[in-house]
Amino acid sequence: FCLPFSEEWLVVKAALLLSAIRIALWVFPYPSVRPLLERGCVRSPRLLRTSANTESIAWAISQVGSVVPGGKHCLSQALALHMLLARRGIPVDVSFGVRRGADSIVMAHAWVEYDGEILIGGSNLDRFTRLAGPEESRSDSSPAPNRLA
Repeated sequence: FCLPFSEEWLVVKAALLLSAIRIALWVFPYPSVRPLLERGCVRSPRLLRTSANTESIAWAISQVGSVVPGGKHCLSQALALHMLLARRGIPVDVSFGVRRGADSIVMAHAWVEYDGEILIGGSNLDRFTRLAGPEESRSDSSPAPNRLA
């Protein structure tokens, strides 16, 4: 099937961004990559006018995750989606959860929520215990400095 040019371009951007994030996380630990990602989340006035919605951007990330080496990695997908949406001025939360797997191995998972709905990474969430994000773990009522927990 053939996609409109704007959606094709979105898929290309998603593939490039997901690849770059996957490589960065393969080479560096998350705490080192996080500041770079936050700098890339600056709103773009040009992107605020695009017609792409949250579902189509999440779809693009999911689709390219199947072909990008290591692209099914939940943290990589969550961070890529967060960055693409943040640049469009769409506030989303990257959430993290943990669970005990076989032989008591701790397993982690990341997903993205927008307006109470899970955009990506939503399978089997009932098996994970959600970790407190910056908003939930703060003792005062001031807003959290960022949304990448």
